[in-house]
Formats: sequence, C-alpha cells, structure tokens
Amino acid sequence: MAEPRLENGYTRVANEILEAIARTDLNGAEYAAIMVVWRYTYGFSRKSHPLSASFIAEKTCFALITVKKALRGLLSRKILVCENVDQRGVTQILAFNKNYADWDTGIQKDTGIQKDTGIHEDTGVVSNSIPELVYDKIPSKRKEKEKSKETLSCAPDASRACDDEQKDAEEPKQRPAEKDWSNFEKIWQIYPKKAGRAKAFEYYRGYVGKGRLINGIRYRLTPQQIYLAVRSYVTEKEETGTELKYYQDGSTFFNKTILDYLPEEEESDAV
Repeated sequence: MAEPRLENGYTRVANEILEAIARTDLNGAEYAAIMVVWRYTYGFSRKSHPLSASFIAEKTCFALITVKKALRGLLSRKILVCENVDQRGVTQILAFNKNYADWDTGIQKDTGIQKDTGIHEDTGVVSNSIPELVYDKIPSKRKEKEKSKETLSCAPDASRACDDEQKDAEEPKQRPAEKDWSNFEKIWQIYPKKAGRAKAFEYYRGYVGKGRLINGIRYRLTPQQIYLAVRSYVTEKEETGTELKYYQDGSTFFNKTILDYLPEEEESDAV
C-alpha cells in the first residue's frame, strides 16, 4: 500500500500555473512530460535541468517516440524552454516557462474551439533530440558538403530498404577496412563499458557501410553521428548517476539503442 508523505519530498507549483495548465490543450504525453520537468526542476528547487527524451520516457508510461513528439510540441508552443538550444550533441537543458501569456495554448480565443492538434511542426527542436530516421533522399547540396569533409566521412542516409534482411545476411563479410577500425577505436575510447567490442564493431561497420536493415528500414550513419550518439548516451548516464554496471554492453548499444541517441543535426567537430 502506497503512503506518500510530504516529508519524503514534494514539488511546489503555484496554483496560478496549475490553473493555466488546466486551460491548455495538452495530450497525455505532454502532461506527463511537464510533470517530469516539474519533478526534476521545481522538485529540487531549481529552474532548469538537463533532461533527455529517453530519461523522460523512462519516468512515464509513454514510448520514446511519443515523448519526443510531445517535447517538440511543448517547445514550439513555448510551454517548455531549452536553455542550450545552440549546443549540439549534448543533453537538452529544459525549463518550464511560467509566463503562460507566451504559451500557444491550443485553444482559439473567444470560441473555446480546439485546434486540430496540440503538436506543431517539427521546428525549433532541441539539438540533441533524436531525428526522424527515415529519408527518401538526401539533398544534393548536403551530398556535396559530406564529400568535402575531411573528418569522419560517409554521407548520412536512412532510407527504406530496397531488399530484405535475408539478402543482407547472405552476402559475404568483407575484411575490416583500416579506416573503419581507426574511426571505431576513437569512438570506442569514450564508451565506458568495454564488453561486446567485437560485435559493436560489426554493427558499426554495418551503419557506416551500406547501412543496416532494422524492421524493414535501412539506417546508414556517419561515424560523426555515431560518435555524437555515444557521447549523448554517456552524458545522460553520468548526469543521472548511473553506475557502470548498469550501462548497456557495447554490443547492445550499437545494435539498436544508438538510434535513440542520434543528434538531430550533424556536428562538424572531428572525432
């Protein structure tokens, strides 16, 4: 039987804010995300705190992709604010905007009619949110930019597969390229838990090569994207005080979890 007590901790929220939230058109995931932000900001008597979408998803009953959409909506509607929006590849620092006059409440004035959705277009997304991973094609200018890079290379692409997973499995394995191994080693140095190295490298080569087929979708990544995803994961674990034994093995992280930590935009920093 649960017996919550104020002496075990509580979160102070002004009644005026609660009333404003009650007048705002929010879906369940958006409400839950706000509650987590309150818990880890106001609940610790602070105005902001680094909070990733995956951390918020762990604290709610919603899937990661749903939480990401909720955060994008709340940020674009100025209900939440990201204090480090210009920094890429790091955990977003979120704050609740208590000036509710700035909010887009989702309710048309003087009518009480709700808008079609509470979630707006994917603009103003914080830098370390995970991007939509399915693209039909890459703009030609971006291709030229990727070719000109002298850092870790290989144009990003995550397109729908033209063939099936069975065909991938039947193709003979190639010998590890020296450049692939060199880039992987630089990335592996920042991953604290060293178990599963060989398998992690196998997955790495799949991503930076022709791409990996996962549930019918081909994910093709740059070494730079992979490096930023690893850094984002490690930063999140460090900020939440996670013990090393609870980190995922490299083989597990590089398999599929890495897709949840990809930066929305590429950085130009070399690994």
